[in-house]
Formats: sequence, C-alpha cells, structure tokens
Amino acid sequence: VIYIPPDAPEILAAYREEENKWQKSALMACFLGPPYVPSFEEISGKIFVSPVVRTFIYERTPEAHIDWVQRIAQWRFKQIIPAHLDAPIKAGPKEFLKAFDFLLDPSQNPLPEGDMRPLNAISKLLSITGLVPPRAADNR
Repeated sequence: VIYIPPDAPEILAAYREEENKWQKSALMACFLGPPYVPSFEEISGKIFVSPVVRTFIYERTPEAHIDWVQRIAQWRFKQIIPAHLDAPIKAGPKEFLKAFDFLLDPSQNPLPEGDMRPLNAISKLLSITGLVPPRAADNR
C-alpha cells in the first residue's frame, strides 16, 4: 500500500515552489503516464495499493492474494511502512483491508479512470500477447 501526502515532503521542498509539481510527479509515478492533476485530490491522503502492482499482479490472481491480505489484517498494528512515498502511515487492519477491497469486488476501483488509461492499455497488450494472464475482471 502507499499513501501520497497532500503536500510534498520536506526533502522535496523545491516541489512546493512550482505549481502542481508535487501532484504531477506523484501521479506520474503511480500511473506511468501523463498526469491529470485534478485526480490528485481523489488519491492523496488515502491509503491504496500501488496502481502498477495492483494492475499487473493483484488483479490477475486475486484469489491467491485474498488469504494473504486477510492474514495480515489479523495482526494488531497501528501503522504501515510502505516501500515508497510517505511513511509511516497511521493505519491499522481495517484500513489495510479497505485498500484491498478490489480483490473481492473488482468494481471497487478508487483509482482515477483517466490516469488508469496508460496502465490499462499496457495491461491489455500484455494479456492479448499471452505474456501475462488476463485480469480477473476481464474474465467476468
């Protein structure tokens, strides 16, 4: 899971000076495409699964990951330390489970549709060529 703070971290103070630079950089890193800055408001300040990891791993074999997510959610924790962006995140099992709602219901997609276009196009191409299995939602 990741968490994008509404404002650039102190180490990226220069990003605060140029209008929307933090928002554009965060969106581009998450979605691998040109950012649509208004969608920053939809994801900043929320805990969610990285769009790249979600699209290319979790959504392809949700049944293989549901058990893992539920086992982690049984732990008693009050924060998550992600590999990227802001850390630690104040979150417990409930917030962790919510970030993975899409595994049980693929229609649960809090990710901005416009920003997902590049990832969806790459995903479709990989599936059509047989390099990866289709996403679970594609089979419904």
